[in-house]
This record gives sequence, structure tokens and C-alpha cells, in this order.
Amino acid sequence: KMQQVKEAKKSLKHRFWTEICDGAKLFYLSGLINGKYPKREILNLARFISVTKFRPLKWRNSHGCIVADRWEDITEESLLDENP
Repeated sequence: KMQQVKEAKKSLKHRFWTEICDGAKLFYLSGLINGKYPKREILNLARFISVTKFRPLKWRNSHGCIVADRWEDITEESLLDENP
């Protein structure tokens, strides 16, 4: 079972690198316990974020990306009938 989890994490990491940002760091939280994430995992995440060096805006502007969980087409039906 641990081998399957390890392979799944590796697969997700490589897919994230290909589709979003190469070399990005992923954090895997084990799940909620009594409605909260484990304190040690949150501390590790906070420690990593606090020492991260942010890239300049020039880099961000030239490497735009979007993360979306849903795409909705709000085109009016009448416009589609007139110009398919």
C-alpha cells in the first residue's frame, strides 16, 4: 500500500510540474483530524513558506498560468443561434 501511495504522489508531482510550473513544491497533508489538519504538518508548511524567496514580478508576468476547478460558458443562446 505504501508503494502505491508513493507512486501516486510521484505521478501527481510530475503532472503538476508539466501542467502548472516545473519544479514547484507540493505539500501533502494527511487529512483532517477532528476538523483540523495536524499541527506538525501545518508548522512544516508555514516554515517552508516563511523562508521562500519570491521571484520578481517580471518572472511572474512572463509565466502566467491559471488554476481553475470549473469552466462555465455564459454565452447567451440567442447569440449562438445567430452566429454558431
